[in-house]
Amino acid sequence: QHQERSYLTNNETRNAAIQSLFRHLENNYGNLPSLIDQGPAAETIVSTDGVLRPDHLARLFRHEATALHVINFFNRQSAVQLGEELIKEAQRGGGSRNWKVSTSRGLESSDVVTLGEHSPY
Repeated sequence: QHQERSYLTNNETRNAAIQSLFRHLENNYGNLPSLIDQGPAAETIVSTDGVLRPDHLARLFRHEATALHVINFFNRQSAVQLGEELIKEAQRGGGSRNWKVSTSRGLESSDVVTLGEHSPY
């Protein structure tokens, strides 16, 4: 029981620290429109042939584009099968958790479910 109490205290402390950090960020750097790329840097590079090209990656890493969309990069049927397997694993209780989103009110539920162990969990 001591270990459980210690875990809860550590978890509460961690959650309070995360909330404090996000309040600080929102209060001091909350001008979100200024963080959104404009012009060419806001471009999404689209590759329609399923090939990931070095020049596209170079532009992305130089912040000359915001995103890279490679259509058919992963076989469609394989993606459907992988998605179905992940859904089944989540439904079996395979460690799925709701992805929490930090707001000024604290951590709130989102419409994203994650599997496995990773930060911030």
